[in-house]
Amino acid sequence: MCSELWPRDSPVELQRCPYPLCSNDTTLFSPIEWVVHEQEQHPDYALWQDNLNTPPTLSPPQPTPSEITGSDVCLSQSSTAMLSTPTNQDHNPDPVQAKVALPPPIGGSVQEFFFEEPIPSSFSTTVDDIHQVGLVADVESTFIIHQKEHWCVYSPNSKYYLIKSGMDGKMAMDINFKNVAQLEPGETLWITMKLKRNHDNWAAVSVDRVCPLHCQKGAVQHNILPVRGKENDGRYYNDFCPEEGSSVLYYQCLNPIGSDGSLSEAVAVRYPCFDSCQTSSQHKLYEPARDCYMVVQLEKRTADDIRSVLHDFKVNTWLCAQIDAEKLAKTCRRKPKGAAAQQAGKKRRLEAQAAIKTELEDNFDTETWIQQGKRLILAGKITPKEALRRLQAP
Repeated sequence: MCSELWPRDSPVELQRCPYPLCSNDTTLFSPIEWVVHEQEQHPDYALWQDNLNTPPTLSPPQPTPSEITGSDVCLSQSSTAMLSTPTNQDHNPDPVQAKVALPPPIGGSVQEFFFEEPIPSSFSTTVDDIHQVGLVADVESTFIIHQKEHWCVYSPNSKYYLIKSGMDGKMAMDINFKNVAQLEPGETLWITMKLKRNHDNWAAVSVDRVCPLHCQKGAVQHNILPVRGKENDGRYYNDFCPEEGSSVLYYQCLNPIGSDGSLSEAVAVRYPCFDSCQTSSQHKLYEPARDCYMVVQLEKRTADDIRSVLHDFKVNTWLCAQIDAEKLAKTCRRKPKGAAAQQAGKKRRLEAQAAIKTELEDNFDTETWIQQGKRLILAGKITPKEALRRLQAP
């Protein structure tokens, strides 16, 4: 209890202790008594009163606060979002700790809260931003193959591009890519083109040779070549795939990548062999194993020649010596031949005989029931209406 340092009958205004949990909250104190009481019982009253009258304020973000004292409470950007709306200038993808001055809990000590998660902000993202944070958008593509009569024609019946092969053949294609990230120094983009076999049992056999019929002395011995006039373009070159051994045509992408990740390129190629040619250096191919389609890939290379495939798609190609109406009308590439054709014909005949037999049995049962129904009607055992109902029943 504080000693009485001021006469009670003096004309001075007395006051009670305003601190909430004070045990002497009903005692009246003179100014001197209140000073002594405050120093002895409530040394933190002044700090509490200042914070009570001052609204919380947000200080500038500090990447690494060196010392936290007093009533500073460390919150993440998720907490500061309730006090201010982030802008483009405030955005920082790295975790940042901000300081907010709040009054301490009554009767308790200051608590420190640490969070390491950044908050989203109202900023526009680019393809590069997506790649940097790990949310890699899939590269997409569309292509247009230029059709020319007797040289490159699409068949809606077989869903194939019929392409005239040979040294003077040509297939021109425009390719548009989307979601392509900007390149780092030393990186390059390439379009790779190679043939793969349609038949599942022969898919692992690489297309790696030009047949003796179309192998010309002094010519590049690869199954896909740039069109004539582009051999020395500087953007094309041929090689063999190190993993599969397949013949590959490479084309360097030199057009700039757009800010939206778009990339457009145009390639023109020719095929020296037909689909009926022997294009394997290790196996003798039967007819179903010779049919191929073309695989197109977008490949990125680093300065150390580390390669990664960003995207790929296939083109259904039908390489033939001549494009005619008969091929355009076909709905499939090849029909069975030899023993396979005989087995297929036998199967069709058996199915037709089974269908005819079933139809005859159904007709016989119907005739039998009609004759029996007539006898039952004449005998008065059933009515004509009931006989018709039984005849129509399944």
